Amino acid sequence: MSRLDQLLTKAMEMRAGEMWMAPGQPARIRVGRDWKDLTTETWDAQNTKTLLSSSLGEFDKREFFEKGHWNGTMRLMGRPVGLQLQITEQGIAGSFRWRGTEAMDWDSWTLPVHTLDVLTRTRGMTMIAGPGFSGKSSLLALIAQKIGSGSERLVHLYSDQTHSDLPARVSSFPLKSLTQASVGPADLILIDGAPVGMWSTILDLCESGRHVVFSMTAVDLFSALDRWREFHERSGRRGLEALQMGIGTRLIAGLEASMVPAVELLLVTQKLRAPLRAGSWAEIEDEMKTAGEKTGMRTLNQSLLQLLLRRKIEMRAAFHESQNPDEFDLLLKKVGI
Repeated sequence: MSRLDQLLTKAMEMRAGEMWMAPGQPARIRVGRDWKDLTTETWDAQNTKTLLSSSLGEFDKREFFEKGHWNGTMRLMGRPVGLQLQITEQGIAGSFRWRGTEAMDWDSWTLPVHTLDVLTRTRGMTMIAGPGFSGKSSLLALIAQKIGSGSERLVHLYSDQTHSDLPARVSSFPLKSLTQASVGPADLILIDGAPVGMWSTILDLCESGRHVVFSMTAVDLFSALDRWREFHERSGRRGLEALQMGIGTRLIAGLEASMVPAVELLLVTQKLRAPLRAGSWAEIEDEMKTAGEKTGMRTLNQSLLQLLLRRKIEMRAAFHESQNPDEFDLLLKKVGI
């Protein structure tokens, strides 16, 4: 086991959510809100450079030393770990963040009550989108739990992950068996990570009178919507008309919990059908911003602001996750921050 793996293992055993390293300083970890030294050991600039860059592949190393910074996610110690590296005057500094072991419940996603009404419609489609390790699978499992235990509807969950303790009205199947879903009795079909080759099957299921919820890996909700729209233009299908709701997910380092979810929410009203077909994302985003108080819709920046005001995340984390920091800064000024 490398020295970096040893440090990460010790930090995780101490239930930390983040580890910070810089030249001339001991490794520090964040447990809840508090920062503390992980060891008394320190490293000079060269050893810190070797230690931190050892987690990168050759391509990423070249990119890092060319740009002076690197930000991404990789799998270390068997779990996804977010890594930020920065070249400073003292040398290389780095931050490792990972999702804790605590489970997120339905309330932690702060979705409006009427989103459940959308999911239990007789016919339609809901898209859940976000980058890798952003909580999409966790949210799908919570939807299965919530609807499977609180309604008379039959739920089928298609996923390559193992799910236990599902309600009696929820059945789980491997993703490869999705092609058989049309002959099943399910009212609601949940699909975890359907590849592009299965998108036509998703549309077939919608047209058969089901409500289908499926997840897609994308930078954000609008990137996923754009890919979905391009698919329909190429295939000549009318799946955009079936879309009822879009949910964007992102997991952020929290103050109390190791990770907390930030959520984009789009409810596709009749007013937004034409902009959706045209790919007018700015118009749709403006509607999400202005109609939020009445409908619960929200952009990523609005979600980040709420988490910040509720003291769930740090200011630094909010700006890091925002895809429009200037707009986020204006939101802060509006509320007097």
